[in-house]
Amino acid sequence: MRYGPKNPTVEEMRSHALQKIEEATGHRLVQEWDRHSDHCYRVGPGGPYFHIFTNKPAIKEVRVNHLGNATQHRVYFHGNLASVWDDPESVLVLQCGLDFSVVAPIPDWSCYQDRMGISQGGKRLEQHVHWDKPLVELRERDGFVLNLEPWVDNFCLD
Repeated sequence: MRYGPKNPTVEEMRSHALQKIEEATGHRLVQEWDRHSDHCYRVGPGGPYFHIFTNKPAIKEVRVNHLGNATQHRVYFHGNLASVWDDPESVLVLQCGLDFSVVAPIPDWSCYQDRMGISQGGKRLEQHVHWDKPLVELRERDGFVLNLEPWVDNFCLD
């Protein structure tokens, strides 16, 4: 993966995710309202719901490797209503700048729900995605770390 721009707009990130989902599924997305997030889309009739959350990277650290190349530790902070997690037909799309997307069906991640950060008295769950080349990980409270490779750019939901 290559580094994308440091300051993409929310619209650029959302458009990128929508385009990738439509390319992977072959279906046009329809925005759905009242599905526990402002940016929820459905793939075709009867298809899954995609909840798209965006955030641009925060640069935590820049290092120079043994070849003289600079590498960055990028962090992306995402948050969503806990009620999003109540729908087993939903998919979280954590759009990490224009660098990559984490595409996680709720059933894949429901067992990790209690390990997520919380805010607003438990009404919101927080995800902290770290990209420290070559690793992409979810890093949460109490030292919880999850390798995200199976969900990075997995728009086909394989």
